Amino acid sequence: MLPPAILLIDQFGELGGAQRCLLEAAMGFLSRGWNLSALVPAHGPLAGALAACSVPVEPIPCGPFHSGRKSPADALRFARQLPLQAAAIARAVRRRRPGLVYVNGPRMLAAAALARMGRPLLYHAHWMPPQPSASRLARRLLRWSRASVIASSRLASDWLRGSVAPERVFLVYNGVAVSSAPRPPRDRIERIGLLGRISPEKGQLEFARAARKVSQRIRGLRFIVSGAPMFSDRAYFQQARAEARGSVEFRGWTDDLPAFLQEIDLLVVPSLHDNLPRVIMEAFAAGVPVLAFDSGAIPEVVEHGQTGLLIRERSEDALARAILVASAQPDQLQQMAARAQARWRERYSLPRFQSEICAAVETVLRRSHQRNPLERVGPSARA
Repeated sequence: MLPPAILLIDQFGELGGAQRCLLEAAMGFLSRGWNLSALVPAHGPLAGALAACSVPVEPIPCGPFHSGRKSPADALRFARQLPLQAAAIARAVRRRRPGLVYVNGPRMLAAAALARMGRPLLYHAHWMPPQPSASRLARRLLRWSRASVIASSRLASDWLRGSVAPERVFLVYNGVAVSSAPRPPRDRIERIGLLGRISPEKGQLEFARAARKVSQRIRGLRFIVSGAPMFSDRAYFQQARAEARGSVEFRGWTDDLPAFLQEIDLLVVPSLHDNLPRVIMEAFAAGVPVLAFDSGAIPEVVEHGQTGLLIRERSEDALARAILVASAQPDQLQQMAARAQARWRERYSLPRFQSEICAAVETVLRRSHQRNPLERVGPSARA
């Protein structure tokens, strides 16, 4: 039997958490000898990273769009780009003849559902679309296309109920590799960091305001934000920097995650309505204590008082109070970090993630072949 051929499609060219998952899934596929090709936006480093793995990459238009609530201009841009996206996918399907189309983000779901030419569709649900209209559209597309779905959390899988049959949903938590040398225990909390794309749902504004308040109470603490805004989020970035009033160091994006995690004593994750930020698993692996808002699927991974600290009230005041308490308890934080590192080894390692992703793909392909034994060779070969 020929090795599987998979067409990867992503909505972003930048290397956010979902795109890093796609790269790591691709490396898992390649390790099994599978044939890959990809369609990703031309801007950003994702295309180059895939090409460096010998994956043929072609551009596909997507964006730019506002984060959060979409504007009428966003809707118009989406409508204009949809036929272009569908045409690009159809060309790639005819040329590459993939056995499966793997979609890594909701903005490409409509085009992939329309242009897949009967191929099974596997959608990686890193989160549900926050806009009700976009969420309804995604659910209808998943139901209509009979897609299979990889859900990165139980919360994401709950969103699929009524749209995707339970047997076509694969719960696969993200996995990360050890990226740095063992981190020596810290006897004090001095450097408090936040890492991630600068966007309203990530909570940099709340972090900046909390840092300003904590700095008025405790001298010597350093607050660091590493990340970059995308598209229209630049105005939000300027607001967060202004609200910090000099109490936060904004560094821009870093590709050296190990160095960042080695530097900080506490990772803060003030996501307001995110799913499960990948940086939490990365902190677990590095032995860095985690303080996070009790939002999205974060409580599925961070067990309060055991593997990290959770804040119920998602506000700048609650965050400031939690930072003050955490900074006075370095010993307890180190114990939580040690338990979190053990939890990462058990549940969130990169080999486990790649193995489960590959198993999901194999299951989808096997079911598709059982329904139509000739489907793998493509419609043109059957004609």
